[in-house]
Parts: sequence; C-alpha cells; structure tokens
Amino acid sequence: MKQVLDVLQDSTIASKSGKDNRSRFWGVYKRVAEEHDGEFLERYTGDMDIVLVFVSFAYLCLLV
Repeated sequence: MKQVLDVLQDSTIASKSGKDNRSRFWGVYKRVAEEHDGEFLERYTGDMDIVLVFVSFAYLCLLV
C-alpha cells in the first residue's frame, strides 16, 4: 500500500499542493499566470479584430 501511495504522490496526472513551499509557490504562480494570460489573450484578440476591420476598410477607401 505504501508503494501505491508513493506512486500517486509523485504522479503528474493529478494536481497536488506540493511537498514544500517552493513547489507550492510555483504551482500557484503557474495557475495565476495561466489565468492572466487567458484574460490578456481574450481582451487583445478582440481589439486586434477591430483594428484589422478598420485597416481593411481604410485600405478599401484608398483604392476607390
């Protein structure tokens, strides 16, 4: 039974809190960074779409 518990504790399949303060810190850091990156990409992808539409429209106006 102890071997099974050791294997499960060292497994990367399930998230874990970490064995020490450093590994817990980096686990929390990774989660917060992924949330921030996701919000950043959502916001600026929408802004980039607007910029591309405006530039396309301005370019068409110059051609006519």
